Amino acid sequence: MSKKKKKFSKEPVPPIPPLSFEILEAVQEIERYARQELNDCYDSGHFNSQKAERILRTCTVQVLKAQVAYYESLPTFHDGWIIQLQEDAIESAVGMVHFGLGKELYEYFRNILWDTTYADLNPPKQLTGKKEESQNPAKTLIQQITELRDEARLTNEQLAEKINLGLRSLYRHFSGTPPRASSIAAYEKLFSEKLGRKIILQNVIKKPSKRHPASKRH
Repeated sequence: MSKKKKKFSKEPVPPIPPLSFEILEAVQEIERYARQELNDCYDSGHFNSQKAERILRTCTVQVLKAQVAYYESLPTFHDGWIIQLQEDAIESAVGMVHFGLGKELYEYFRNILWDTTYADLNPPKQLTGKKEESQNPAKTLIQQITELRDEARLTNEQLAEKINLGLRSLYRHFSGTPPRASSIAAYEKLFSEKLGRKIILQNVIKKPSKRHPASKRH
């Protein structure tokens, strides 16, 4: 089958407009509540990181849902805003954690929140029950990499280290930012060596699926 080459627009992503006053208040209220809950994670010099992780996950997802729902309602909405909103929500959440707890913990929170928000923005499709429809689906580049990573039994940290890629860059790939040709070649080389067969990644790129948080209750 012949494949059509997709042309990517080189136009820059337009600046994200300010939130409406109503949505801004809602976001601030979510973050105020999260800060109060995080204060309870400190007890006699001990920091309950597991409780903090649950609070940050909930806060980040709720903030991102509110923002994405608002911007998707605008006629000027641009898909390129999603990753920026995701990054901003994560950094805002991590910034609520007190300083002095160690660089590794903050990086751990960032990684967890990348996974959480990515999964929330890209939910798995429901099965139709017809096996023939689910066989050999067209997979995105990131879906291929994720499956190969799991087959090779590598963590994200190990994967990033072995292909000499920063962890943040790896998570950007998982969030929809297309890898460079050099990174694709590095993935192919690593998985070919780990799995003992020739791996060629098919560069079928899809736009991140949109969510409409307002239609789903919590």
